[in-house]
Amino acid sequence: MIKFFRQIRYKLMAENKTGKYFKYAIGEILLVMIGILLALQVNNWNESRKEQVIELEYLIGIKKGLEEDLPFIESRMSKIINKISALHKIDSTYNPEKRNSNIKLQEISLDSISIDDIFHRGPLFRLTTGTYNALIANSHAGLIKNLELKQSIQELYGITTLNIQSIYEDLRTRGEFVIWKYSSELKYSDIQSFFIDNPNKNQVIADFDIYYRRQETMYHFLGRVRNFMIDIKDSIATEIEQDK
Repeated sequence: MIKFFRQIRYKLMAENKTGKYFKYAIGEILLVMIGILLALQVNNWNESRKEQVIELEYLIGIKKGLEEDLPFIESRMSKIINKISALHKIDSTYNPEKRNSNIKLQEISLDSISIDDIFHRGPLFRLTTGTYNALIANSHAGLIKNLELKQSIQELYGITTLNIQSIYEDLRTRGEFVIWKYSSELKYSDIQSFFIDNPNKNQVIADFDIYYRRQETMYHFLGRVRNFMIDIKDSIATEIEQDK
């Protein structure tokens, strides 16, 4: 009988020891799992931080490009105003203000304008695209978390750039036509003889009216692009400030 009770005692002790080991094992497993979760969390945070740093680098680069481009677009618009004002000075019937085009003519002296100034259309305005090209080439557009800002950037460097090129090509085509049509006269002409004293003045002014309407179109479009660029630049500045 004593032997029987001893067996039961040993069995209970063994079962109790096994229970303790089982609880210890569960605790160890939980600790390992918590460690793994913490490691994953830290890794995710590090990756998120790296992506944020890369995003800021792109945004800073795009902002810098816009800051460099804005003075050029302002200069380009100023030169178009001078051209339009010069043609109005040559013949007051050419007056964009009557068409409600929101172009304010400048007071200008014809002595300060050459015949080349009238015809010279200026270089094509090109955005600085190095940072944006790198963003697209590296498939990093998704790093820009602000969806509205990302769409604006893509629109500026995509559709808007193509529209600028299209308007410029239209202006170039019309300019080349005018130069070709009056090429023989322009060789030995100045503003006075070509425009004011020209016996075909009405036809000349009519041709230039079409040409300068293209200049007006370019001016207005560049104005919208300038405002769009400023909005994007300001939005980027806000994003950079929030991430500090």
